[in-house]
Amino acid sequence: MIMPDHIHLLAAGTESSIDYKKWVQYWKSQFSRRHRNPDHRWQTDDWDTRMRSADNFEDRWNYVVENPVRKGLVARAADWPFQGVIFDWRWE
Repeated sequence: MIMPDHIHLLAAGTESSIDYKKWVQYWKSQFSRRHRNPDHRWQTDDWDTRMRSADNFEDRWNYVVENPVRKGLVARAADWPFQGVIFDWRWE
């Protein structure tokens, strides 16, 4: 979910994951370099939440999907054009 001043990304790491803070910094820099709009700036901080269960994931997912509605950007979550799923995250 890409919002005007931040993104929401749900991702899974591995045992040998890259340092989270460095990964976020790298992602922001690459996106900004390609986007090239000086009026758009990232929030300076970030927030991570560890998913521990399918219920926790569903709650976070719903929060993310409804973010454009809460911010008054669209009337329905489905109308926000800057969202998508790359891979399905399945809890076993």
